[in-house]
Amino acid sequence: MILIPLGDDGSPDLQTFGTPLRFQYFPESLSDSKAINYQQKEVPGGSLPIYQWVSSGERNITFTAFFTSDTDLIADPQLAASLQESTLGLRDRNVDIRSAVAWLRSFMLPRYVNGSTGGGGSSSTQGTSPTGNTGTGSGNASAGVTYLTLPPRRLRLYIPNSGIGVAGGMMSAQEQQSMPDSVTCVMTQCEVEWVAYFPSGCPRIASVQLAFAQVAQLGQRVVFPSADGMQAVVQGTQQAGRARFYGYKLTNRRRNDNAAAPDSESGQTGGAVAQAQSDSILRGRT
Repeated sequence: MILIPLGDDGSPDLQTFGTPLRFQYFPESLSDSKAINYQQKEVPGGSLPIYQWVSSGERNITFTAFFTSDTDLIADPQLAASLQESTLGLRDRNVDIRSAVAWLRSFMLPRYVNGSTGGGGSSSTQGTSPTGNTGTGSGNASAGVTYLTLPPRRLRLYIPNSGIGVAGGMMSAQEQQSMPDSVTCVMTQCEVEWVAYFPSGCPRIASVQLAFAQVAQLGQRVVFPSADGMQAVVQGTQQAGRARFYGYKLTNRRRNDNAAAPDSESGQTGGAVAQAQSDSILRGRT
């Protein structure tokens, strides 16, 4: 399970952030909610209102991430350095929780860049950046420099083999094939609970409640997910060499229990009764 930072063009920005964040543990559970907006119109004398679809609402994904460390990275710096070079899996059990939390929180804060370097955003203070630095990023005072305020970076949440990308609606064919298990999103919540500390004060256990909202902005484009093509997913169409959904279509369901026993009223076997019921539902009759 990985969080991949994206650049302003929508591609992974590994030059700025280095490697993506691979969560130390898979979450025990994950909540995926999708809203929809209908306008309710009352009809005088009607037994039900009329619903007019307005738009599809937010899609929110939430889960709790845990970070732990078996070793006090402050009390024994040499051991901490050796863990960074270890190939025995010890490094994965000794995460610098402070760095992990700082990395996550960075996606909830804006960025201030020198306007002369390009990039879209809103103009900020001239001569002094909002962070208190004067002039350019090198520290040289330069009056009249315009700083731009850029929004927090977008992310790509990747959960292997989950189909979480498909569950949010179909994108373009190319993107859907390359990203069926990922969602482009923004971070909307990062609540940290420091569970335990070492005697040195270094965090030992932390839980982080994370929330993400799916976005339609893919780089400089806006692509709205849709239901187009999702029927092929439900029916198990093969794409990229794998079936998208291993479910049962209604017309293919058969009752294995008492399949040979005749029905007391119709004389049909159990399997025939079940098929007749399925066909009746598909035709809109009960």
